[in-house]
Amino acid sequence: MTLEKVELPAMRVIGMQTLGKPADPAFADLWTNKLMPRIKEIARPAETIGFGICRMTENREIEYTAAFQALSDAQVPEGMIEMNIPAGVYLTKTVPSLKDIHAAWAEGMQEFRQQTGGGPKEDLFPPFELYPADFPMGSEKLYIYFPLSRE
Repeated sequence: MTLEKVELPAMRVIGMQTLGKPADPAFADLWTNKLMPRIKEIARPAETIGFGICRMTENREIEYTAAFQALSDAQVPEGMIEMNIPAGVYLTKTVPSLKDIHAAWAEGMQEFRQQTGGGPKEDLFPPFELYPADFPMGSEKLYIYFPLSRE
C-alpha cells in the first residue's frame, strides 16, 4: 500500500510525555490513567483531535507525547507540555483499528522509506498518530503521519 500525501495546517497541542520502547504499555497508560482524567483542564476545539507524537531519542527510546489539539490561547496546565505541529506536507497511513497500530507503524516506516528513499525527517517534526474526533465511538480508524516538508 502506498502512503497518501496530504497537507496539514499548523496545530497546537497540549499533553504529557513519557519515555519507553516500541509497544511500551506506558504509552497506553499515559492516555488512560494520566491524560484522560485531566482532559477538561485543556481548552480544546469542539472537535477534539488526539495525537500520539513519537520522537526517537539518541538512546533508541521513544519519547511519546499523548496530547490533544488545543486552542491557541489555552493555558498549559501544571505537569503538561505544549507542542506546535508545523503546517506542511505529510505522508499518511490509515490504521483500521488500535489493535493494528504496531503493525501499521512497521509497515508505514517501510513504505515511507520505499517512497522517499530514507527515514522520516524528525528535524521537520516527529511522526505521529492522529486520533480523529469520533475515535473510538464513531470510528475505530486512526492515522499515522510522517513529515515530508514544511510550509
